[in-house]
Amino acid sequence: MSAANILVVEDERNVAETLQERLTSAGFGVRHAASAAQARSAISASAPHLVLLDVGLPDGNGFELATELRTIAPRAAIIFLTAHGNPEDRVRGLELGADDYLTKPFHFRELLLRVRNCLKRAQDLAELVGQVLRVGRDA
Repeated sequence: MSAANILVVEDERNVAETLQERLTSAGFGVRHAASAAQARSAISASAPHLVLLDVGLPDGNGFELATELRTIAPRAAIIFLTAHGNPEDRVRGLELGADDYLTKPFHFRELLLRVRNCLKRAQDLAELVGQVLRVGRDA
């Protein structure tokens, strides 16, 4: 896989800038959206491989956006990166189809490993698409 494209959906400017800088240094292409509307526009322009998604956005919430993402960018991996860390929120995010859920504050190295693992799983699944699986005696 060439350099994966990551969309950071985060309204806190300092957090977004730090994520962009660190993920770019790690070799990823990174775009930023500070709102759900900006995220929709960015995804329409070019579907990302992975979305880092905050729950608290100024024009909606990440849970609603995750539901939309599963329709408009079904192959994009989603990692919630948010201060909403209670068990109900974590379960809700995963029920909506997120691949992972990490709460703030977080350690960047842990986030980086989670990002790489999600992208690896997505790549492995993409490679399986179209392959024929034969099972049984006639295989």
